[in-house]
Amino acid sequence: MSKAEERAKEYAENVMLCVYEAFIDGYEQAEEDLELTWRDIEQILDIINNLVDENFNADDFGVTANKEFYKEVLKRFKERKNERHV
Repeated sequence: MSKAEERAKEYAENVMLCVYEAFIDGYEQAEEDLELTWRDIEQILDIINNLVDENFNADDFGVTANKEFYKEVLKRFKERKNERHV
C-alpha cells in the first residue's frame, strides 16, 4: 500500500470514528431529553386531578373510557411541555 493510500485509510477511519461518536452523543442526548423527570410526573398528576375536577365524563366514551382518559392526559401533558420549551 502506498503512503497516499495509507493516509487515505487513516483519514477515512478517523472520519468514521468521528461520525460514530457524534451519532452516539446525539442518541444519548435524545434519550436524556425524552426521559421523564419527577417534575413531569408532578405535571401528569396535576393534569389527572384537573380532569377529575372538570368531571371528565369517561362514561361518554363507553368501553374505551380509560384509553380516552389517558389520551387526554397525554395530550395535555404534551401541550404543557411544548409551552415550557417555547
